[in-house]
Order: sequence, then C-alpha cells, then structure tokens
Amino acid sequence: MKNRLFLLWIVVIFIVSVSGSFAEDLVYEDYVYAILSDGTAEITGYTGEETYLTIPERVNEDIPVSSIGSSVFAYNDSLETVIVPEGIVSIGDHSFAECTALESVSLPESLQWLGDLVFQGDIKLSEITLPANLVRIGMNPFDRCDSLEAFEISEDNIYYLTEEGILYDRKANALLAYPAGKADTNYSVPEWVTDISAAAFSENGFITEITLHENITAMEGNPFCGCQNLKAIAISALNLDFEIRNNTLINRQKKELIAWLWGSDNDSYSVPSGIRSIGNEAFYKHKELQKINLPETLVYIGDAAFAESGLITVKIPNNVVSIGSNAFSGCEALETVTLPSNLSQIERYTFSRCSNLKDIQFPKTVNVIGEGAFYNCVSLTELELPENLYVIGDYAFLSCTALTTVDFPERLFSIGRGAFYGSENLTATVAPGSLAEEWAIQSQVPFIHKNVTYVTTESI
Repeated sequence: MKNRLFLLWIVVIFIVSVSGSFAEDLVYEDYVYAILSDGTAEITGYTGEETYLTIPERVNEDIPVSSIGSSVFAYNDSLETVIVPEGIVSIGDHSFAECTALESVSLPESLQWLGDLVFQGDIKLSEITLPANLVRIGMNPFDRCDSLEAFEISEDNIYYLTEEGILYDRKANALLAYPAGKADTNYSVPEWVTDISAAAFSENGFITEITLHENITAMEGNPFCGCQNLKAIAISALNLDFEIRNNTLINRQKKELIAWLWGSDNDSYSVPSGIRSIGNEAFYKHKELQKINLPETLVYIGDAAFAESGLITVKIPNNVVSIGSNAFSGCEALETVTLPSNLSQIERYTFSRCSNLKDIQFPKTVNVIGEGAFYNCVSLTELELPENLYVIGDYAFLSCTALTTVDFPERLFSIGRGAFYGSENLTATVAPGSLAEEWAIQSQVPFIHKNVTYVTTESI
C-alpha cells in the first residue's frame, strides 16, 4: 500500500527550501510544466497565490495541458476555488493535498485518472462531483476532507457508483471512500462488497459502529484509521477471514492485526501470540497507548503502524525482519527503542519527529538508514553507527539539532544530501581515508580519527 501519510509534507517543503530547486523546468505565467512524450504538457509546479484559480487549457498558447503532476498545489493555503479545464485526463497523487482553504473544485468530463490522496486534508472542501469518464480512482483521494458529507458521480460511469453518498468500485466490488463528514453513527457494509480499500473511513469522527457481513474477504491496511468514535465492529460469525479479539480487528488467514479500536481506557496493550504482522496504521494516532507488548511470533511491522501514538518505550522482538516506513513517526513521547537483532534496513521516516528519543542502538546487521529516518529527533545527542552500514539516506538525521558526536563506520560508501543538516555542533569520528572523512572535510564538519587495526601481509 502506498503510504497515505501526510506526516512528512513539511519535510518536503523544508528540503526544497534548503537545497534549492531541482532540474530546470519550463515556465508559463505562475506554472511550471514539462513536455510529455505525446507533445502535451504536464503541470509540475505552481507559484501563484490566487484564491479563485482556473488552470489553463494550454501553455504558451499552443501546447495543450493534459495532466497535473503530483503535489503541484499541495499546502497552498490561498486556493478557495479551482476549475480544472477540459482536456485534463490525469491528476497526480497529493496534487491538492492540505489546501486548507479550498472549498470548491470543478473537475472536467475528460478526467480519467485521479491519483492517491489528491485532496487529502482539504478540510473545507464540502462537495465534489466525479465525472463519467473516470477509469481509475486511487487510494481515498478525499482522506480527511472533514466537511465532505457525500460523494456524487455520474450515473454513466461504468466503473464507479455512489449510494447514500458513499463511493464504491463496481468492478472490484470494493468500498473506496466513506465521507469524513458523513454524520451517520451506524453503517452496514452492503452484501455485494467484498473489499474495503485503504483509508476508506479515515478520520470520520461520527461513526460509532460498523457491521461487516460474511462476504468481506479483503481489507487494505487499516480502513478505519483515525475514526476516534468507532468503538464497535460487528462481524458475521460466518466470516472466515476477520474477527474481533480483545477490541482488535484481526485477519485470521494472514495472522495480521489490522486495527486497535477506539474506546479502550487502557494505556497498554499486548498483541496476541501468533500474530505475524501488524498492519499499516493499526495503532495510528492512539495517543493513549503508552506501552505495547509484542509477541515473538511477530515478523513484520507495517507502514505508520504506531505513527503519532503515545508510546514511551518499545522493544521489538528479534524475529522482526521488516519495519515499515513512518512506523513510529511522530511518537513524541518515545524515549527508548530496542531494535531486532537481524534488521537490515531502517526505512524512510521510521522515527521521524520522535522528539524525545534520546538513544538508539543499531544492530550490527543494519546496512541502510533510509531517507529522513530520524528527521527532527531533537533529543539525540550521540550516535554509534553500525559497522556494516553502507548507506545513509538523504536527510536521514535532518534537524537533529542536539547531535554532538557521530561515530561513522569505515565501510560506509554513501552519505545522502542534507543527512546531518542542522547539527551545528557535530563532531565526526571517522577512519583515515574513508568516505566519512571526505564528507566531513567537504561539509566542514570537525572530525577526529578513530583507531583502525590494519591487516598487513607480515601479520598473516
């Protein structure tokens, strides 16, 4: 599942501001664009501050615009009304995400492709009509559109339909999106639906109980993430795939914990023995959760599984071989983490914005620390990086302002852009002649040499 999280948009904005613009693009008025292989233009950027915006049908008078790229208008707080013109066939992922003033959008009949989370977080968007020619709708494009009470789509659309304001995929028998502003407290999934899509009910603050029938066979991630009033899910006893156990939604066949439901007063939870994976966003935004007990059977922790939760300390069992991106992102109370002994990679943004994380001990098996993995971990002061580490990703320790010492391994062969940007008092410990020494010299970071034992032919 593509990661839904809006958590890191601020990182993207900051990165652009500190590293300058990327490859040079073509410019038309307030728009940046690129020429596609078919000779049409894709809008890739916007610099204007209009409140009422009509996107141009053409750029430079003779080049038709056929698509809007990913994140083009994201975080624009000026836009209130947007008219997307005829001729546009595709709108990319996150294109209008977090446009918090956006109230109205007009989509063209030519539109065929609507990407993932296109209008995510547009809290004032109150109505939307989807055109008849849409053939692909990505992961809930209207995630966290709090004012949106119902969806409408042309009855001529052969792929999608709406019933009582809820958006469904006809061909896949899937529930795609339940409006975040729909005020009903109870909902029974229609019996013809077999699949509930990722983030389908995301952050609906009204719904308290959902009934799932026996034909539900698939759920992507946690469809109910952020539904803080959802305290009960009733599942048919005839359903062979899903069950509720101890206030937790579980996929029996996959042995996966999908969601911890709201309404528990407990500040701790023990994942049942036998569970092999914790799904994407399973404990997302559970601020009351301070302690988690994980079973030895666990092998996988999904994307954003504990993001923005209240965890203080975590011990991850040694059988875990994969921890998803953003898994603990925004856990502001998190102080200590014990990583599994066989972990090979720290994924993108795994511990970003864990502002109280004071210490992290890496197992020697870790050879990659991903992009933004420890972004804004402002309480980290010292790091001893593992001896088998080969790659430090872009912005891996961006804004770790308290870092004073980092011990770099000799075998390291890549340090990404801005990996330690903002660590003004950093002193590096490096091996003579190593890439880390070269990086320290180029970055004007003070360094000292570590003791290195060299093997010579005379000692063999």
